Amino acid sequence: MRQAICTVLASLLLLEPMMLARASAEASVQPQQTNAQQPTLKETLLSIPPQSYVEVRLLDKSKLRGRLGEVTDEGFALQVAQGNKIQNVKVSFDQVKSIKSLEKKGTSAGKVIAYSLAGIGVFFLALFIYAAATGFGD
Repeated sequence: MRQAICTVLASLLLLEPMMLARASAEASVQPQQTNAQQPTLKETLLSIPPQSYVEVRLLDKSKLRGRLGEVTDEGFALQVAQGNKIQNVKVSFDQVKSIKSLEKKGTSAGKVIAYSLAGIGVFFLALFIYAAATGFGD
């Protein structure tokens, strides 16, 4: 019995890091783009979910941070907090150097897998300690 528990625990300890690495690798796989197919600024904005928190770098080297609003052919709206007020700022595509989303990018599926595997490992470790302490299987 003790050998069976040790075998199960050893396989779980070896299997868990491999599963976590695979889950994180699958979550981070993105289609590769060549330089000729760089997305336009409008395509980048449309790929960001509405009301996401973004950082916009302008050509005059200033930064704006706020919630992404409506995207039009000429530009987009950005909800910026200044003091106790929220202002809607219209930003033209001609003014923008870059834009990036500041939202967390971790997938919930990857977190569920990681926490589940960690919980299973802790369960079997506790089971092994209990079995060793009580002399189960002797």
